[in-house]
Amino acid sequence: MGLGFSGSCFEALTVIAHITQSLSALVAPDGDEPIPTRDGLTNLIAKLCEGYFSQHSGDGDPLLLLLVFGFDGPKPWIGRITWDKSQGLRSTVMWATDDTLETVGQDALFQQRADDLRKRIQKHRDRLFHKPVSSIPDATFDRALELARYELAERKSTEEEMLDQIESEFFAGIGGVLQRLELAVEGERVVAGFTQDDRSYLDGAYYSVAPGASLGPIAIVEKMGRKVRRPKAEPKPDNAT
Repeated sequence: MGLGFSGSCFEALTVIAHITQSLSALVAPDGDEPIPTRDGLTNLIAKLCEGYFSQHSGDGDPLLLLLVFGFDGPKPWIGRITWDKSQGLRSTVMWATDDTLETVGQDALFQQRADDLRKRIQKHRDRLFHKPVSSIPDATFDRALELARYELAERKSTEEEMLDQIESEFFAGIGGVLQRLELAVEGERVVAGFTQDDRSYLDGAYYSVAPGASLGPIAIVEKMGRKVRRPKAEPKPDNAT
């Protein structure tokens, strides 16, 4: 499972520390092998948030926005847990699909722009999908390849919009490291792939943890934020204004 947060950093990191401790303390006393469920994990995190803030002074108007995501078997899910002084605890969980987009923080403008980009890409993809396939050899393969390019463009466009807002002077934050996590299901296993951190001095991917040996992480070369290839604007005729 994964966690993402926004809001009051001290409170968020404290709650996440409690979550880590609670998850590491889970045992199966009867010796069986139970599989955690989306509802159980989300409920556990929500209860920890509620317990923490019930003892909080409330000074500084703390705000906590948490996203938790994982897999129930091969099915991806995503939960949202929020707490603020005026509305208290709120918690939701749902199954995730390819079209699911969940964000936390100053996310209204990002979601608006990201949704607009995705709709425009989907419109072009649908037009391509319903276009008759030529009888020329490899035509089916060519169309499948083009559809895959649209899917990649959708992810990259959404990523670029997020990066533009993170780097915008209107969304100044406290810094951090940019990294993308991609998950895929291979049979009964969920495989995670990360991009390289954008801060080389925080990467840690090139240090050995065993003197005189090569015990260390596998280097990851792709960085988050690779630019999307955009079509060039068509030249205007000489008499155009």
